[in-house]
Amino acid sequence: MATRSTVGTYKLKVNIASKEPISVHDALQDDCWKVAMQDELKTLHKIGTWTLVDLPQNRKPIGSWWLFKTKENPNGSILKRKARLAAQGFKQKSGLDYTETFIPVIKSSIIRVILTLYSYFSGLAYKASRC
Repeated sequence: MATRSTVGTYKLKVNIASKEPISVHDALQDDCWKVAMQDELKTLHKIGTWTLVDLPQNRKPIGSWWLFKTKENPNGSILKRKARLAAQGFKQKSGLDYTETFIPVIKSSIIRVILTLYSYFSGLAYKASRC
C-alpha cells in the first residue's frame, strides 16, 4: 500500500491566517477583531449573562480577559475570528458574585435516547421491510 508520504506527495496547507492578538490593545487596532469583540458583547448582553449593578463597599470588581482565536478552513484560509470574554471565576464568591451556574452541555447519546423514546411512544417507529 502506498501512502502520500512514501510516494513523496504531500498535501500543502496554505497558511493565510493572520496572527492572533495577544492583548486587547492589539485587537482594537484591527477592525475584524473589533467586530468579533462587539459580537461577543452583544451575545452576552442578549442572553442575559450579567446585570450591571453598583459595586458594594469594601468589594473589588471581578477581573476579566479576552481570548482570541482564528478559525480556519481546511485549506488554511480564515473562516472566522472569535473573541471570548472570560471572567476570573476563581475570585468569585457564591452568593455574593453569583447565585446560580449553568453549563449548556449535552451528550449525543442522550439525544439518541430521547429520539428513540419519542419514536417508540409516539408510534413513529420505522420498521424496515425485508424484500
